[in-house]
Amino acid sequence: MIAVLLDLGASVVLPVFIFLIGLILKVKPGQAFRAGLTVGIGFVGINLVINLLVESLGPAAKDMVKQWGTRAQGGERVGTKAQGGDGAGMKALPGGSS
Repeated sequence: MIAVLLDLGASVVLPVFIFLIGLILKVKPGQAFRAGLTVGIGFVGINLVINLLVESLGPAAKDMVKQWGTRAQGGERVGTKAQGGDGAGMKALPGGSS
């Protein structure tokens, strides 16, 4: 039974947990239900916005890399020497200070 509930996803499980926690804390059932529903709607909304941004910005980022010939290198450590970087700081970023 728990596996079935967890398979429903966070958009369903989180509001149920909020509702149950509300009941445990002796909140009126109607108010606890409303709180769970609000959290569920907010969670779905945030996921929609994030997915829209990822789908919209992903191709644009790929086109920028293709046009400018840049590539991300995980080994670079940009920052001040005190931060453990290479000392370049903002100078390594396009438009950064010199």
